[in-house]
Amino acid sequence: LHLVLAQVLASWLAELMALPESQRQLQNNALRCTLVDICSAVAHDSETPHPETVALLTLAAHHQLLSSIQWPTQRFWGWLRSKGPLAMLLRSAPAAAWRAIKQLLLAGKELPDSDTSGFRQACLQLARSFDVGTAESADEREAMQGELAVLVQQCMTALRSEEVEREDETNVKFFFGHEGRLWMEEGTYVAQEREDKNVKRNKFLKGLYDDDDIVAEKAPAAAQKPAAAKGKAKAGAKAGGKAKAKATAAPSAANMTASDIEAAKIQEQSDIRARIRLYVDEANFAMGVLAAAAESLDNAEILEEAMADLVPHLALLLKSPLTLMQARRCARVLAGRVVSDVLVARRDLLPDALMVAGKAWLQRDPRQAGTPGDTPVCELVLDGVEAKRPMPVGTLAMVLPVVLRALSDPGPKLERVCDRSLVLIEEQLKAGAELPGNLVGRLFDSLKVALLALPGLRSKTQAALVAVGRYLVSTEEQLTQLASMFFAEDEQVRSVVISALAAVKDNELVQDEKLDPSPMRAVLRLGTLDPSVEEVARETSEALELEGDEALLMELIEFASKKSGLDEAVQNLIAKAVADVLTELEDEAMASTALDLLTQLFREDAASRITVARCLVQVFGSNLGEEEQVIKAFRFLLRQGLALTSGGTPEAAGLRDLLLAAGISLIDRHGEERA
Repeated sequence: LHLVLAQVLASWLAELMALPESQRQLQNNALRCTLVDICSAVAHDSETPHPETVALLTLAAHHQLLSSIQWPTQRFWGWLRSKGPLAMLLRSAPAAAWRAIKQLLLAGKELPDSDTSGFRQACLQLARSFDVGTAESADEREAMQGELAVLVQQCMTALRSEEVEREDETNVKFFFGHEGRLWMEEGTYVAQEREDKNVKRNKFLKGLYDDDDIVAEKAPAAAQKPAAAKGKAKAGAKAGGKAKAKATAAPSAANMTASDIEAAKIQEQSDIRARIRLYVDEANFAMGVLAAAAESLDNAEILEEAMADLVPHLALLLKSPLTLMQARRCARVLAGRVVSDVLVARRDLLPDALMVAGKAWLQRDPRQAGTPGDTPVCELVLDGVEAKRPMPVGTLAMVLPVVLRALSDPGPKLERVCDRSLVLIEEQLKAGAELPGNLVGRLFDSLKVALLALPGLRSKTQAALVAVGRYLVSTEEQLTQLASMFFAEDEQVRSVVISALAAVKDNELVQDEKLDPSPMRAVLRLGTLDPSVEEVARETSEALELEGDEALLMELIEFASKKSGLDEAVQNLIAKAVADVLTELEDEAMASTALDLLTQLFREDAASRITVARCLVQVFGSNLGEEEQVIKAFRFLLRQGLALTSGGTPEAAGLRDLLLAAGISLIDRHGEERA
């Protein structure tokens, strides 16, 4: 019975809301008294109230028809839950009550933005009731925290950010067009039917009548059908009568008039608007709920835990005009609640900075980017960051996307921003800040771009990479990412990477033997052969006890096959490293395996052929000892290798010279004893 009463009250409120204000016969005070009476009846019933009843009464308390100047919604709700009849209901079974309230609140996302019942707005007001600080017992606080965490996660799902990002740009323009009118791109030429001036005139009949001239028929009259054809026409008339009638009733697309085509296009655009409006309304509702929940200071901890997953959704929504305005409002409220103004002085500009970073507009003037002031918004944000104090994950989740975009898309206007970004990364890692896990991969990619594209900031890039190696690297995959930056044409870049790898030996996980440093040993072996970084690379390899073995040899050969477009200096380093490891192993079987692999790669993979040829030069000159190996090498050179380099291109000539050098080194070492 109580649930039925609550449902009737909700229906009554919806009907009253749909009426013009002048036709509503009840005042706000009367509606509030009615709700209080129902709540009192439920509270004094001997039976335990159904959670859905409590949830529905709570939602009704947030309806705007019950609000007045003296009793605004939050004041009325505060009285109901603390001193009013709802207090007892919430204390008796807080977990079930708040779960039902959360489910009812989430049901509001099904209501359109044009909802006339007032309950969509009531659901958004209800989100403010999830204020952990208002809990009156430990059980209620625990229940509210759990349900709020679930509510935030489900709101993230309702943001529909992937659908917003995938939406076609033309459909977005349709969405903002006028309903019932055909949207067309501005500047599109529309051909219109004009009077035909090119008509034939009979000069012999001119002037006989009142008209100045007589217009001749443009098309001759159709010729009469022969008599024989009439019989056939009559015979098929009845049989084809029904088919003709159907064709007349449903004309084909080819027979549509201009007005029919325009009406069809208008309907198609209306259908697109309706489809987009469904998920845009849901996304806007979810952002409204998140913003309402963020108004409470006591909810900051739960929201901060969700920021690492939430910010990527907001970044996508900030890129689309469909959701831009609501996303900025939501992000601004979240930034004000989660981000400390001590750490980020201009936290109010973080939504604008995220928008600019998401759209890759960092090099645009503020006026072009649509941001306030005369200084680029990303520069303002980073200038106000306290870099040396560790930031919480939620704060870094909002700041790092701006930093990583600047480093991955550098330009002449962004030197100051990139400078601040590199310093921020270094200082935060040194201070022990924990980076959001979903941004670590992007951090490596961005630093790789900065290392190559910002030669003027190379020392600061090196400092950031050293901090990454010492404090951030925690998986073998990340070690591989760091080591792969070595393969560059610039010798200074290779030196920076070796310095970063050297810092890994001081990594806490490596020292505690929780992280295997072997993924970087192949690059360190290359470093030991580079005079500019030889000493650092050798010390690091010895400190980490990275010795040569079969696995290292296979990694080096894989470098020769997979790393295409390598600089000649790096090619020579790989070739020398392969030969050195074979020499250290002193294993004839392994030498035969390496010979087979290298000759096979030369035959099958044209992209890596030059690097493989340099490896063959080194192996032929120092690692073949058995007669069978020498014969196999000569057969490869004479029957296959030189045949594959018979072209007249400079590349073929270079390969041919390398193979000839390999043959000469083979003869120098084994020619006399095999003669």
